[in-house]
Amino acid sequence: MKINLKFFQALIQIFVSLILLISIYGVLFKSANHVYFSSGGDGIKSTFGSVYHMKYDTLYNYTSSMNYPFGESVFYTGCQPLIVNTLKFFKELGYDTSDNILGILNIWMLLSIVIGSFFIYLTLIKLKLPFLYSLIVSNIIIFLSPQLGRFGGHYDLSYLYFIPVFLYFLIEFYQTKKVLFSIFIGLLSLIALGTSAYLFAFFIFFSFFFFLLLWFTEKKEFRKPNFILLNFFVQIVLPFIIFILIVRDFSNDRTDFPWGFFDTRAYPEGVFLPVGKPYGQFLKFSYIKWEGKAFIGLVSSVVFFTLVFKYISDNIKKGFTTGWFYIIEDKFLNSILWASIFALFVSFGWPLIWGIESLLNYTGPFKQFRAIGRFNWLFFYTINIVTYYLIWKYHEKNKSHFTIFILILSIGWGAYDAYSFAKDRGKWLNHRVEDLDDSKNESPQNNWINRIEKEKYQAILPLPYFHVGSEVYWISNGSEIEKNSFIVSMKTGLPLTSVLLSRSSISQTMINLDWFFEPNEEFSPIKYFSSNKDFLVIKQNSIVLTQNEQRIINYCSLLYETEKYNVYNLKIDSILRLHKNFHQNIYDYFLNDSLALVEQFQSNYSSSDFIYSSFGNYEPNPNHQLSSFEFDAKKRNTIIDTCLNNQVGRNSPFHLG
Repeated sequence: MKINLKFFQALIQIFVSLILLISIYGVLFKSANHVYFSSGGDGIKSTFGSVYHMKYDTLYNYTSSMNYPFGESVFYTGCQPLIVNTLKFFKELGYDTSDNILGILNIWMLLSIVIGSFFIYLTLIKLKLPFLYSLIVSNIIIFLSPQLGRFGGHYDLSYLYFIPVFLYFLIEFYQTKKVLFSIFIGLLSLIALGTSAYLFAFFIFFSFFFFLLLWFTEKKEFRKPNFILLNFFVQIVLPFIIFILIVRDFSNDRTDFPWGFFDTRAYPEGVFLPVGKPYGQFLKFSYIKWEGKAFIGLVSSVVFFTLVFKYISDNIKKGFTTGWFYIIEDKFLNSILWASIFALFVSFGWPLIWGIESLLNYTGPFKQFRAIGRFNWLFFYTINIVTYYLIWKYHEKNKSHFTIFILILSIGWGAYDAYSFAKDRGKWLNHRVEDLDDSKNESPQNNWINRIEKEKYQAILPLPYFHVGSEVYWISNGSEIEKNSFIVSMKTGLPLTSVLLSRSSISQTMINLDWFFEPNEEFSPIKYFSSNKDFLVIKQNSIVLTQNEQRIINYCSLLYETEKYNVYNLKIDSILRLHKNFHQNIYDYFLNDSLALVEQFQSNYSSSDFIYSSFGNYEPNPNHQLSSFEFDAKKRNTIIDTCLNNQVGRNSPFHLG
């Protein structure tokens, strides 16, 4: 009877979460296979990666969707490879869901809210909190989660069940000491690695500090090195080894120093203060980045600072001699709270921002996590669980009208914070992309696709060209050309020469940038093309091309004109001819009689208009073979300081710094 009651209560919790989900996001379920949570940017890029990988890629861990002719590992595309590859596996068995993949991914992301809420509920029950209280609190926490903000683009980070499931398995392991739950955690870690490296990094924080704190506070098993090492190995180390062995990386020269580590950090104001809330409109902090926002709720903020005050005052009385590692009495919650606090410090960039930023260079793989503000998610989930646990225990111990008032106030305010955060998110995610809904290509914008011979082409060249992700060059001309080229690629199955990825190969980047820079040298990508087929060129109508991009268009033949872009054909012979003609034009120009020799240069300016100042005028560095000019790049430097024009009225010194 007791088991049946718990099962019935669990069903009620799931039902309530589903009702809340539908009340907020219901509009998205009506046409899930035609809804795009984002119609541009990272969102449409992730959708493109998922659809392309499902429909056209032949390998599970490789995609040819972008970076042609090299392609990329699916784990650098944000295309949710584990789910898509599962669907690909069933496709090979005869169950093809390619035409419904958008709806499947959308619904699974939304259902992750219910799953996350359910596992928070199970954790609260494990902490011996009552059913109705756990039901309410679990939904407060999940609908206030900062991960809800990831539905607009970072789909691999939008699955809200990962951290709650990990915490539930961890408390089961703590209470039972069974290796079985370490195996469950290890499997979850492996799945997390295949979803996003950030999720796995979160698990490392929890597991490491969990064992570390219990070493000081527990006895028996948690004081045995073999027990700790075995279970940490199963939970964290073994999944990492398996992942490395399974996953093949197609490049070995990705950047070691990605941009954004300090630029995307969190700030205490974005965690503890109700910035953007109706009752916090007076709070203005322009420096807070959205990546680092994770408001824990006013109730949890009050409880946390109360805990900090009590912790400091109690330890001052004791002289910090004993028990300094206890913030709260419950040993499990104490261990994960410490883990989340250290993760919170990391999200703030502490202590590296205190004048020791250069130490980041020695942190190994950790410096790859450029959006460190996300690490405050661990604190969000943990402090909320701790907060509502402590509030209930306070009421249970001191039952009175006052504790009932505190209980009701805490639940009411927490529910209000969650409601105000989640209430309009269904509307914000309800986007349509008409060109993709036109699956038969019958609209004036798309009907040209039915008239071309797709087999005639090897790839798509978008103009203006874009290449984002290498950390070496950042070439972007707005989302329209990206969006339209993604759409054409999804409809034709042709890969893109351009890139909107993460940490692309530097050597491959430098090769493909021949599409962007002027053709001073031989066109290097041609050596890697798999065939001599033509290229399909998509030229965005609303953007002015660079001189070199327009030069490419001049060697193309127009196929179709649409409202948003024009479609061209570009032959490989035309590419080679473009380079050859460019070199010949330069050669012919310098044979022109109109040029005169001035200061060892051919120039079309008179000597009075020509200024040449060699670094040889400075004392050369004996360590350099050529004359040189040395300076401190961190300071302002004057390279030239002279008068450039002696005409009357135009005398002015020229400084180049």
